[in-house]
Amino acid sequence: MNTRNSIRKSTSPTVSERLRTKRELEVMKYKPCPPTPRRKDYVTEYLKRKIDSKGDGIARPIYFNYPTRLSKYYDPKRTSTYFRQLYSVGECIGEGSFGIVYRARNRENNKYYAIKMTKCYVTVLPNYDEIRCLEKVGVHENLVRYYFAWQEKAVIYMQLELCALSLATYTKYYHKLSNPQLWNIFIDMLKALEHLHSRNIIHLDIKPDNIMMSKDGVYKLGDFGMLRDLNEPTLVNGLRSSKNSEGDAKYLAKEVLQAIYTPAADVFSLGISMLELACDIILPGDGPMWHYLRDGTFTSEYFKLVPMKLREVICKMMVPQSEQRPSVISIFKMSNVKRATIAQISRVNYYTVWKADHPEDETEPFIVRINTPPRETNGDEGTAMPPPTAVCVTPPKAVSGVIVHGL
Repeated sequence: MNTRNSIRKSTSPTVSERLRTKRELEVMKYKPCPPTPRRKDYVTEYLKRKIDSKGDGIARPIYFNYPTRLSKYYDPKRTSTYFRQLYSVGECIGEGSFGIVYRARNRENNKYYAIKMTKCYVTVLPNYDEIRCLEKVGVHENLVRYYFAWQEKAVIYMQLELCALSLATYTKYYHKLSNPQLWNIFIDMLKALEHLHSRNIIHLDIKPDNIMMSKDGVYKLGDFGMLRDLNEPTLVNGLRSSKNSEGDAKYLAKEVLQAIYTPAADVFSLGISMLELACDIILPGDGPMWHYLRDGTFTSEYFKLVPMKLREVICKMMVPQSEQRPSVISIFKMSNVKRATIAQISRVNYYTVWKADHPEDETEPFIVRINTPPRETNGDEGTAMPPPTAVCVTPPKAVSGVIVHGL
Protein backbone atom coordinates (compact mmCIF):
# COMPACT_ATOMS: atom_id res chain seq x y z
CA MET A 1 0.00 0.00 0.00
CA ASN A 2 1.71 3.20 -1.17
CA THR A 3 0.75 5.96 1.24
CA ARG A 4 3.33 8.64 0.52
CA ASN A 5 1.34 10.77 -1.93
CA SER A 6 -1.95 10.62 -0.04
CA ILE A 7 -0.41 11.59 3.30
CA ARG A 8 1.93 14.39 2.30
CA LYS A 9 -0.65 17.14 2.46
CA SER A 10 -0.92 20.39 4.36
CA THR A 11 0.22 20.10 7.97
CA SER A 12 -1.66 23.15 9.18
CA PRO A 13 -1.64 23.32 13.00
CA THR A 14 -5.25 24.50 13.00
CA VAL A 15 -7.47 21.44 13.02
CA SER A 16 -11.22 21.89 13.12
CA GLU A 17 -12.04 18.20 12.65
CA ARG A 18 -12.76 15.80 15.45
CA LEU A 19 -12.30 12.06 15.51
CA ARG A 20 -15.44 9.96 15.42
CA THR A 21 -15.90 6.81 17.43
CA LYS A 22 -16.91 3.50 15.88
CA ARG A 23 -20.12 3.52 17.91
CA GLU A 24 -21.02 6.95 16.52
CA LEU A 25 -20.49 5.67 13.00
CA GLU A 26 -22.88 2.78 13.64
CA VAL A 27 -25.77 5.05 14.64
CA MET A 28 -25.26 7.67 11.92
CA LYS A 29 -28.34 8.07 9.74
CA TYR A 30 -26.26 8.79 6.67
CA LYS A 31 -22.99 6.91 6.66
CA PRO A 32 -19.96 8.02 4.60
CA CYS A 33 -19.96 6.90 0.99
CA PRO A 34 -17.86 3.83 0.23
CA PRO A 35 -14.78 4.24 -1.98
CA THR A 36 -15.41 4.52 -5.70
CA PRO A 37 -14.92 1.07 -7.23
CA ARG A 38 -12.03 0.75 -9.62
CA ARG A 39 -12.74 -0.18 -13.21
CA LYS A 40 -11.67 -3.60 -14.43
CA ASP A 41 -7.98 -3.68 -15.24
CA TYR A 42 -7.76 -5.74 -18.41
CA VAL A 43 -3.95 -5.62 -18.44
CA THR A 44 -3.86 -7.19 -14.98
CA GLU A 45 -6.30 -9.89 -16.07
CA TYR A 46 -4.12 -10.65 -19.08
CA LEU A 47 -1.00 -10.93 -16.92
CA LYS A 48 -2.90 -13.11 -14.47
CA ARG A 49 -3.77 -15.60 -17.20
CA LYS A 50 -0.24 -15.47 -18.59
CA ILE A 51 1.49 -16.08 -15.25
CA ASP A 52 -0.96 -18.80 -14.24
CA SER A 53 0.01 -20.77 -17.32
CA LYS A 54 3.68 -20.97 -16.30
CA GLY A 55 5.33 -23.90 -14.55
CA ASP A 56 4.82 -27.63 -14.69
CA GLY A 57 2.13 -27.65 -12.00
CA ILE A 58 4.12 -29.75 -9.52
CA ALA A 59 4.12 -28.55 -5.91
CA ARG A 60 7.53 -27.93 -4.33
CA PRO A 61 8.37 -26.90 -0.75
CA ILE A 62 10.00 -23.52 -0.15
CA TYR A 63 12.64 -23.09 2.52
CA PHE A 64 15.93 -21.36 3.26
CA ASN A 65 17.52 -22.76 6.42
CA TYR A 66 15.10 -25.41 7.65
CA PRO A 67 14.31 -28.04 5.01
CA THR A 68 10.70 -29.14 4.76
CA ARG A 69 8.95 -31.83 2.76
CA LEU A 70 5.54 -32.25 1.23
CA SER A 71 3.15 -34.94 2.35
CA LYS A 72 3.83 -38.46 1.11
CA TYR A 73 0.16 -38.59 0.14
CA TYR A 74 0.57 -35.88 -2.48
CA ASP A 75 0.22 -37.29 -5.99
CA PRO A 76 1.72 -34.93 -8.62
CA LYS A 77 0.08 -36.98 -11.38
CA ARG A 78 -3.36 -35.82 -10.32
CA THR A 79 -4.78 -32.68 -11.89
CA SER A 80 -5.83 -31.22 -8.53
CA THR A 81 -3.36 -29.07 -6.61
CA TYR A 82 -1.51 -30.01 -3.43
CA PHE A 83 -3.83 -27.61 -1.60
CA ARG A 84 -6.95 -29.43 -2.77
CA GLN A 85 -5.46 -32.89 -2.29
CA LEU A 86 -4.22 -32.39 1.28
CA TYR A 87 -6.77 -29.95 2.70
CA SER A 88 -10.51 -29.76 3.14
CA VAL A 89 -10.98 -26.10 2.35
CA GLY A 90 -13.56 -23.93 4.04
CA GLU A 91 -14.49 -20.28 3.83
CA CYS A 92 -12.29 -17.30 3.05
CA ILE A 93 -11.31 -15.62 6.32
CA GLY A 94 -9.25 -12.75 4.91
CA GLU A 95 -8.23 -11.08 1.69
CA GLY A 96 -5.85 -8.30 0.72
CA SER A 97 -4.37 -6.79 -2.41
CA PHE A 98 -1.76 -9.52 -2.74
CA GLY A 99 -3.19 -12.60 -1.08
CA ILE A 100 -6.16 -14.49 0.28
CA VAL A 101 -6.50 -16.65 3.41
CA TYR A 102 -8.69 -19.74 3.78
CA ARG A 103 -9.67 -21.76 6.80
CA ALA A 104 -8.72 -25.36 6.02
CA ARG A 105 -8.53 -28.77 7.67
CA ASN A 106 -5.43 -30.85 7.07
CA ARG A 107 -6.54 -34.32 6.03
CA GLU A 108 -3.48 -35.96 7.61
CA ASN A 109 -3.79 -34.79 11.20
CA ASN A 110 -7.39 -33.49 11.08
CA LYS A 111 -6.30 -30.11 12.46
CA TYR A 112 -7.42 -26.69 11.27
CA TYR A 113 -5.01 -24.16 9.79
CA ALA A 114 -5.05 -20.82 8.02
CA ILE A 115 -3.73 -21.23 4.47
CA LYS A 116 -2.46 -18.05 2.89
CA MET A 117 -2.09 -18.07 -0.87
CA THR A 118 -0.76 -15.31 -3.10
CA LYS A 119 -2.78 -14.01 -5.98
CA CYS A 120 -1.22 -15.31 -9.16
CA TYR A 121 -0.45 -11.87 -10.66
CA VAL A 122 1.80 -11.02 -7.68
CA THR A 123 5.57 -11.36 -7.95
CA VAL A 124 6.96 -14.14 -5.76
CA LEU A 125 10.09 -12.34 -4.53
CA PRO A 126 8.44 -10.44 -1.64
CA ASN A 127 6.91 -13.71 -0.45
CA TYR A 128 10.35 -15.33 -0.43
CA ASP A 129 11.37 -12.42 1.83
CA GLU A 130 8.46 -13.18 4.14
CA ILE A 131 9.21 -16.92 4.32
CA ARG A 132 12.88 -16.24 4.96
CA CYS A 133 12.05 -13.88 7.83
CA LEU A 134 9.49 -16.28 9.28
CA GLU A 135 12.08 -19.03 9.44
CA LYS A 136 14.31 -16.66 11.38
CA VAL A 137 11.47 -15.58 13.68
CA GLY A 138 10.75 -19.11 14.90
CA VAL A 139 8.02 -19.98 17.39
CA HIS A 140 6.63 -17.66 20.06
CA GLU A 141 3.42 -17.79 22.08
CA ASN A 142 2.38 -14.29 20.99
CA LEU A 143 3.10 -14.70 17.28
CA VAL A 144 0.85 -16.52 14.83
CA ARG A 145 2.84 -19.66 14.09
CA TYR A 146 4.27 -20.36 10.65
CA TYR A 147 4.58 -24.04 9.69
CA PHE A 148 5.79 -24.31 6.12
CA ALA A 149 5.31 -23.07 2.55
CA TRP A 150 5.10 -24.52 -0.92
CA GLN A 151 4.75 -23.29 -4.48
CA GLU A 152 2.71 -24.48 -7.44
CA LYS A 153 3.10 -22.65 -10.72
CA ALA A 154 3.18 -18.95 -9.79
CA VAL A 155 1.23 -19.27 -6.53
CA ILE A 156 2.83 -19.51 -3.08
CA TYR A 157 0.97 -21.14 -0.19
CA MET A 158 1.76 -20.82 3.52
CA GLN A 159 0.37 -22.96 6.32
CA LEU A 160 -0.20 -20.81 9.40
CA GLU A 161 -1.77 -21.17 12.82
CA LEU A 162 -5.53 -20.61 12.80
CA CYS A 163 -6.73 -18.22 15.51
CA ALA A 164 -10.28 -17.57 16.69
CA LEU A 165 -10.72 -13.97 15.52
CA SER A 166 -8.99 -10.62 15.18
CA LEU A 167 -9.31 -7.65 17.51
CA ALA A 168 -10.81 -5.68 14.63
CA THR A 169 -13.70 -8.16 14.55
CA TYR A 170 -13.94 -8.31 18.35
CA THR A 171 -14.17 -4.52 18.73
CA LYS A 172 -17.01 -4.28 16.22
CA TYR A 173 -19.18 -5.86 18.90
CA TYR A 174 -17.45 -4.68 22.09
CA HIS A 175 -16.76 -0.96 21.92
CA LYS A 176 -15.59 -0.57 25.49
CA LEU A 177 -12.65 -2.76 26.45
CA SER A 178 -11.94 -3.12 30.13
CA ASN A 179 -8.72 -1.88 31.71
CA PRO A 180 -7.44 -5.44 32.39
CA GLN A 181 -8.15 -6.51 28.81
CA LEU A 182 -6.29 -3.51 27.40
CA TRP A 183 -3.28 -4.39 29.52
CA ASN A 184 -3.51 -8.04 28.44
CA ILE A 185 -3.39 -7.01 24.79
CA PHE A 186 -0.59 -4.54 25.41
CA ILE A 187 1.65 -6.93 27.35
CA ASP A 188 1.14 -9.74 24.82
CA MET A 189 2.07 -7.44 21.94
CA LEU A 190 5.14 -6.17 23.80
CA LYS A 191 6.27 -9.78 24.19
CA ALA A 192 5.74 -10.39 20.48
CA LEU A 193 7.76 -7.29 19.55
CA GLU A 194 10.49 -8.14 22.03
CA HIS A 195 10.90 -11.49 20.27
CA LEU A 196 10.98 -9.91 16.80
CA HIS A 197 13.27 -7.01 17.69
CA SER A 198 15.73 -9.31 19.47
CA ARG A 199 16.25 -10.92 16.05
CA ASN A 200 16.57 -7.52 14.39
CA ILE A 201 13.27 -7.99 12.57
CA ILE A 202 10.51 -5.38 12.48
CA HIS A 203 6.84 -5.96 11.68
CA LEU A 204 5.81 -2.62 10.09
CA ASP A 205 2.09 -3.43 10.01
CA ILE A 206 0.84 -3.52 13.60
CA LYS A 207 -2.89 -2.78 13.88
CA PRO A 208 -6.00 -4.36 15.45
CA ASP A 209 -6.72 -6.27 12.22
CA ASN A 210 -3.40 -8.09 12.66
CA ILE A 211 -3.76 -8.83 16.37
CA MET A 212 -5.43 -12.21 16.75
CA MET A 213 -7.17 -13.79 19.72
CA SER A 214 -6.72 -17.50 20.34
CA LYS A 215 -9.30 -19.73 21.99
CA ASP A 216 -7.03 -19.70 25.05
CA GLY A 217 -7.44 -15.94 25.33
CA VAL A 218 -3.87 -15.24 24.18
CA TYR A 219 -3.26 -12.34 21.80
CA LYS A 220 -0.99 -13.04 18.85
CA LEU A 221 0.57 -10.76 16.28
CA GLY A 222 -0.01 -11.96 12.72
CA ASP A 223 0.15 -10.99 9.04
CA PHE A 224 3.87 -11.00 8.34
CA GLY A 225 3.74 -9.69 4.79
CA MET A 226 5.62 -6.51 5.73
CA LEU A 227 8.35 -8.12 7.86
CA ARG A 228 11.76 -6.56 7.33
CA ASP A 229 15.08 -8.06 8.36
CA LEU A 230 17.24 -5.09 9.35
CA ASN A 231 20.38 -7.15 8.86
CA GLU A 232 19.64 -7.40 5.14
CA PRO A 233 17.29 -4.54 4.30
CA THR A 234 17.59 -4.54 0.52
CA LEU A 235 19.09 -7.78 -0.79
CA VAL A 236 17.75 -11.31 -0.70
CA ASN A 237 20.03 -13.96 -2.21
CA GLY A 238 21.66 -11.33 -4.38
CA LEU A 239 18.33 -9.99 -5.64
CA ARG A 240 16.88 -6.64 -4.70
CA SER A 241 13.64 -7.00 -2.83
CA SER A 242 10.57 -5.47 -4.42
CA LYS A 243 8.66 -5.51 -1.15
CA ASN A 244 6.60 -2.40 -0.45
CA SER A 245 7.54 -1.55 3.13
CA GLU A 246 4.66 0.71 4.05
CA GLY A 247 1.81 -0.66 6.11
CA ASP A 248 -1.62 0.76 6.85
CA ALA A 249 -1.43 4.56 6.82
CA LYS A 250 -3.67 4.90 9.88
CA TYR A 251 -1.05 3.24 12.09
CA LEU A 252 2.10 4.27 10.25
CA ALA A 253 4.95 6.12 11.94
CA LYS A 254 5.79 9.29 10.06
CA GLU A 255 9.45 8.48 9.50
CA VAL A 256 8.55 5.37 7.50
CA LEU A 257 7.52 7.72 4.68
CA GLN A 258 11.19 8.69 4.45
CA ALA A 259 12.16 5.00 4.29
CA ILE A 260 13.53 5.09 7.85
CA TYR A 261 12.91 1.60 9.19
CA THR A 262 13.70 1.01 12.86
CA PRO A 263 12.08 -0.85 15.77
CA ALA A 264 10.73 2.54 16.86
CA ALA A 265 8.25 2.37 13.97
CA ASP A 266 6.68 -0.71 15.55
CA VAL A 267 6.60 1.03 18.94
CA PHE A 268 4.63 3.92 17.43
CA SER A 269 2.22 1.61 15.62
CA LEU A 270 1.50 -0.35 18.79
CA GLY A 271 0.99 2.88 20.72
CA ILE A 272 -1.54 4.33 18.28
CA SER A 273 -3.27 0.93 18.01
CA MET A 274 -3.73 0.91 21.79
CA LEU A 275 -5.12 4.45 21.55
CA GLU A 276 -7.72 3.23 19.05
CA LEU A 277 -8.64 0.21 21.15
CA ALA A 278 -8.97 2.22 24.36
CA CYS A 279 -10.97 5.08 22.82
CA ASP A 280 -12.94 3.24 20.13
CA ILE A 281 -11.99 5.98 17.68
CA ILE A 282 -11.72 5.81 13.89
CA LEU A 283 -8.17 6.82 13.04
CA PRO A 284 -7.61 9.01 9.95
CA GLY A 285 -5.60 7.67 7.04
CA ASP A 286 -4.49 11.08 5.78
CA GLY A 287 -5.15 14.81 6.08
CA PRO A 288 -4.54 17.30 8.90
CA MET A 289 -5.74 14.97 11.66
CA TRP A 290 -3.24 12.34 10.52
CA HIS A 291 -0.39 14.82 11.04
CA TYR A 292 -1.93 16.16 14.24
CA LEU A 293 -1.74 12.69 15.79
CA ARG A 294 1.98 12.58 14.97
CA ASP A 295 3.24 16.07 15.82
CA GLY A 296 3.29 15.57 19.59
CA THR A 297 0.57 18.07 20.46
CA PHE A 298 -2.53 15.93 20.15
CA THR A 299 -4.72 16.56 23.20
CA SER A 300 -8.04 15.06 22.23
CA GLU A 301 -10.95 14.53 24.56
CA TYR A 302 -10.58 10.85 23.76
CA PHE A 303 -7.24 10.62 25.53
CA LYS A 304 -9.24 10.95 28.74
CA LEU A 305 -10.83 7.58 27.97
CA VAL A 306 -7.47 5.84 28.14
CA PRO A 307 -6.62 4.53 31.62
CA MET A 308 -4.15 6.99 33.12
CA LYS A 309 -1.30 4.51 33.65
CA LEU A 310 -1.63 3.20 30.11
CA ARG A 311 -1.98 6.74 28.75
CA GLU A 312 1.42 7.69 30.15
CA VAL A 313 3.06 4.83 28.27
CA ILE A 314 1.19 5.47 25.01
CA CYS A 315 2.23 9.14 24.97
CA LYS A 316 5.89 8.12 25.19
CA MET A 317 5.42 5.58 22.40
CA MET A 318 3.90 8.21 20.09
CA VAL A 319 6.69 10.79 20.41
CA PRO A 320 7.33 12.31 16.94
CA GLN A 321 11.11 11.76 16.99
CA SER A 322 11.76 8.05 16.51
CA GLU A 323 15.05 8.15 18.42
CA GLN A 324 13.22 9.46 21.51
CA ARG A 325 10.70 6.64 21.67
CA PRO A 326 11.42 3.95 24.25
CA SER A 327 12.50 0.51 23.12
CA VAL A 328 10.36 -2.49 24.00
CA ILE A 329 12.87 -3.48 26.68
CA SER A 330 12.66 0.03 28.18
CA ILE A 331 8.86 -0.13 28.16
CA PHE A 332 8.94 -3.39 30.12
CA LYS A 333 11.04 -1.62 32.76
CA MET A 334 8.45 1.13 33.33
CA SER A 335 6.78 0.80 36.72
CA ASN A 336 3.23 0.77 35.31
CA VAL A 337 4.13 -1.98 32.84
CA LYS A 338 5.96 -4.01 35.50
CA ARG A 339 2.84 -4.08 37.67
CA ALA A 340 0.67 -5.01 34.69
CA THR A 341 3.06 -7.80 33.74
CA ILE A 342 2.86 -9.29 37.23
CA ALA A 343 -0.94 -9.11 37.03
CA GLN A 344 -0.86 -11.35 33.94
CA ILE A 345 -0.49 -14.36 36.22
CA SER A 346 -4.27 -14.36 36.68
CA ARG A 347 -6.09 -13.08 33.61
CA VAL A 348 -9.52 -13.49 32.06
CA ASN A 349 -9.98 -15.43 28.84
CA TYR A 350 -12.04 -12.90 26.87
CA TYR A 351 -12.62 -15.36 24.06
CA THR A 352 -15.06 -17.14 26.39
CA VAL A 353 -17.04 -13.88 26.49
CA TRP A 354 -17.15 -13.80 22.71
CA LYS A 355 -18.06 -17.48 22.54
CA ALA A 356 -20.96 -17.02 24.96
CA ASP A 357 -22.35 -14.10 22.94
CA HIS A 358 -21.74 -15.73 19.53
CA PRO A 359 -22.62 -19.43 19.90
CA GLU A 360 -23.38 -19.66 16.19
CA ASP A 361 -19.66 -19.24 15.46
CA GLU A 362 -19.00 -22.60 17.09
CA THR A 363 -20.83 -24.50 14.36
CA GLU A 364 -19.03 -26.60 11.76
CA PRO A 365 -17.19 -24.07 9.55
CA PHE A 366 -17.10 -26.27 6.46
CA ILE A 367 -20.73 -26.17 5.40
CA VAL A 368 -19.76 -24.75 2.01
CA ARG A 369 -16.71 -26.36 0.46
CA ILE A 370 -14.70 -25.26 -2.53
CA ASN A 371 -13.29 -28.72 -3.13
CA THR A 372 -14.32 -32.32 -2.59
CA PRO A 373 -12.65 -35.01 -0.48
CA PRO A 374 -10.23 -37.30 -2.31
CA ARG A 375 -11.99 -40.17 -4.00
CA GLU A 376 -11.00 -43.79 -3.90
CA THR A 377 -8.49 -44.81 -6.53
CA ASN A 378 -9.85 -45.50 -9.98
CA GLY A 379 -6.58 -46.45 -11.58
CA ASP A 380 -5.55 -43.10 -13.03
CA GLU A 381 -5.78 -40.58 -10.19
CA GLY A 382 -3.37 -42.07 -7.69
CA THR A 383 -4.19 -43.77 -4.44
CA ALA A 384 -6.72 -42.59 -1.93
CA MET A 385 -5.32 -41.13 1.28
CA PRO A 386 -5.85 -43.07 4.53
CA PRO A 387 -6.27 -41.16 7.79
CA PRO A 388 -2.73 -41.23 9.25
CA THR A 389 -1.79 -39.44 12.44
CA ALA A 390 1.54 -37.96 11.36
CA VAL A 391 1.84 -34.20 11.01
CA CYS A 392 2.17 -33.06 7.42
CA VAL A 393 5.44 -31.22 7.83
CA THR A 394 7.92 -31.23 10.69
CA PRO A 395 10.93 -29.15 9.64
CA PRO A 396 14.18 -30.82 10.76
CA LYS A 397 17.05 -28.76 12.12
CA ALA A 398 19.36 -29.34 9.18
CA VAL A 399 20.62 -26.36 7.22
CA SER A 400 20.14 -25.79 3.51
CA GLY A 401 20.57 -22.88 1.16
CA VAL A 402 17.85 -24.00 -1.23
CA ILE A 403 14.88 -21.71 -1.76
CA VAL A 404 12.46 -23.76 -3.86
CA HIS A 405 13.29 -27.42 -3.52
CA GLY A 406 13.35 -29.31 -6.78
CA LEU A 407 13.71 -26.35 -9.14
